[in-house]
Amino acid sequence: FVECHFYRRNRDDPYFVTETGIHGINLLEYFFGAIRRVETRRWSQQDRHAYNWLAVLEFASGVQGLITFFPFAGVNLERIEAHGSDLSLYLEPALNYTDEPTSRIVINENTRENRLQQEIIAEDETNPLVTGGFIGEYGEFFEAVVTGKPTTSNFQNAWTTVEVAEFISFGQSATFSRHSGQ
Repeated sequence: FVECHFYRRNRDDPYFVTETGIHGINLLEYFFGAIRRVETRRWSQQDRHAYNWLAVLEFASGVQGLITFFPFAGVNLERIEAHGSDLSLYLEPALNYTDEPTSRIVINENTRENRLQQEIIAEDETNPLVTGGFIGEYGEFFEAVVTGKPTTSNFQNAWTTVEVAEFISFGQSATFSRHSGQ
């Protein structure tokens, strides 16, 4: 099971899902494969142009998920949680537009002795070009050019990410039969 949260403070943007949240959708498809089904709930906020969105996801791989977009939350946050049998992973990036003070990857595992084993990988990189993802951003692209190896992200799965984002943005549910994975 995977959860993704995109929250902002005071972001009255009716296109929040297709302009900002799309990056979370694309990252989930990068990790878990194509989204096969989306069931969306959207509700308005008084005196605002933007909505809140909640979508239940089913990936072609069988993974189930939930993604939420709240442009008027109390925090600027992007977070992914993935949970499996006796294992939980939390990705908490500290980006220049989020309120997280430190990027963290937290891995929790329940041992055979029913004890929690936790590993926290904290990022102490303070260069905003590195933490913003601008350094090394094209590494996979250059490797593909040099070796001929296909990239994980490509125009086809970018298009399907846009399609999923648009359905969520309009508060609609859909099943995608042509999503065959990465």
